[in-house]
Amino acid sequence: MNGRCLRSMPAAVRVRLGRGAAWWWAAVIISVLVLGVLVVIDMMHRLENTRGIFPAFANPLFNADRDRGFAESFGYLQLVIAGAALVYTALHLHRAWIHYAITAAFLVVIADDSLELHENWGGALADGLGFESGMGLRGQDFGELLAWGLMGVPVLLALGIAWIFTGARARRQAWVIVAGLAALVFFAAILDMLHPASGLWG
Repeated sequence: MNGRCLRSMPAAVRVRLGRGAAWWWAAVIISVLVLGVLVVIDMMHRLENTRGIFPAFANPLFNADRDRGFAESFGYLQLVIAGAALVYTALHLHRAWIHYAITAAFLVVIADDSLELHENWGGALADGLGFESGMGLRGQDFGELLAWGLMGVPVLLALGIAWIFTGARARRQAWVIVAGLAALVFFAAILDMLHPASGLWG
C-alpha cells in the first residue's frame, strides 16, 4: 500500500492500520525471541545429558525433539494463531481462498505431529509393502516418507485449486506463507531423514 493510498484514507483508518501493523510486528518479534529461548533451553538440556553441567534442564520436556515437549507445543500454538490470523484476514479480503487452504495445511501439520500420523501410518505401510532397510534408512523411514506423500497430495491439490481462484492481493500475501510452509516440510520430512542416514557417513 503506497503513501498516496494511505493519505487518501480517513485518519481513523490510517491510525487503525498503523496500530495493526505494530501488533503484528510485535507478535513476530516475540515469536522469534521465544524460539531463540527454546533453542538455548534445548542446548542446555543436551549439555546436561552429555556433560551433566545444567541439572536444572534435565526434564525431558526441554528436549526439542520430544513429542509434545515445550518446543513442539509452542509450535502448535504458533500454527493455530497463524491459521486464525489467516482466516480473519481472508474474511476481510476479496477472493482470499488460498488463505483457507493454507490454514487447512496448518491443521494437517498439527494433526500429523500431535497424533504421530506419519510414524504410525509409515510403520503400517512399511510392514504392508515389505519395505527393507537401505541407504542408511530403515523400512520404517521409507514408509514415513510415503505417508508424508499421501498426506501431502491432497494438501497440494487444495493449495493449487485455491491459488487459481484467489485474487492478486491475497496471492502476494500467500507467497511468503507458502515459502515458509515449504521450508517446514523440507526440514520436517526431508532433512529429518538425514538423521538416520547420517550413519553412512560416520
